[in-house]
Amino acid sequence: MLVTYVAIVGVSYLIGSFPTAYLLVKWKTQQDVRKMGTGNVGALNSYEVTGSRVVGFAVLIVDLIKGVFSVLLARFLSDGAFTFLGLSALSVVVGHNYNVWLGFKGGRGLAAAAGAVLVVNWVFVVVWGALWFVAYLPTRNVHKGNVLAIVVTPFVGALLSQKMVDWEMLKGEDAGLFVVFGFLLCTLLFLRHLQPIKEILSGKSQ
Repeated sequence: MLVTYVAIVGVSYLIGSFPTAYLLVKWKTQQDVRKMGTGNVGALNSYEVTGSRVVGFAVLIVDLIKGVFSVLLARFLSDGAFTFLGLSALSVVVGHNYNVWLGFKGGRGLAAAAGAVLVVNWVFVVVWGALWFVAYLPTRNVHKGNVLAIVVTPFVGALLSQKMVDWEMLKGEDAGLFVVFGFLLCTLLFLRHLQPIKEILSGKSQ
């Protein structure tokens, strides 16, 4: 059992650490994305510093696939219990956000998290997306949408946790595990959004 846990954490982290944005921006501009724009190693900054929608979209899709593949592999390596899938989802996001190959710099984890959660429990992604639009539509600010969704989603997930069990979406697991997973995942995302939050509070992000 311990070997399975270690394998899932290690493999998921390595999958998450595949430096999609770094490689594609390097290919497009011959420059280091960490030293361009916001320095974020993700889809939005890749698009903004290259001016290429193709590059931005490619980063988004590959990072999404990293999350999907990581959790599917964890399901294959284990008995498919929520504990293993949730652990894989958290690990792939940590790998993306704190990339060992890039000096522990990385992205903000949204695409990798979305891919992972689509496999773990797709309702979580729907809730996040709905909350994101609530903040984004009146402000047209991506970061405000991200922050609101990150902060509120785990609380909505906590309210829906028993429903998840009733719908058999947690495969008989304790609803409390879903709540813990939601808060841990959103905490990882929140920590990588501290700079955008500072900009929003200071009025620099309109």
